[in-house]
Amino acid sequence: MDYQMPYVEIGMPVIWYHEGNKDAPHAAICTGVGHFGIDANVFQPDTVNTRPVSGVCHVSDPRLLRTAITDSGTWEHAAWMKKVLEIIGHGRKGTQPKSVPSPPKFE
Repeated sequence: MDYQMPYVEIGMPVIWYHEGNKDAPHAAICTGVGHFGIDANVFQPDTVNTRPVSGVCHVSDPRLLRTAITDSGTWEHAAWMKKVLEIIGHGRKGTQPKSVPSPPKFE
């Protein structure tokens, strides 16, 4: 299987689903990126605390096992982030980011 997890970087906001339940989304920040999943700090409702989760697979990962979903949940990008990633060239599998020109140098 040639599945590739969607592009994500440390510090990006993501949507995290407890036990993969898409009816209960939580805001989270990506804190680590691996080959098969991410680590994230999940913002808990009605508190300033976050919950760390590890080994979170993307919702589209065909290798997901029920035990992994139960233990770590799943993640995906928010709709607005999907649009941003599409604009900069990360929205399609196998694409590279568009180069951003360097700012002009003033002397």
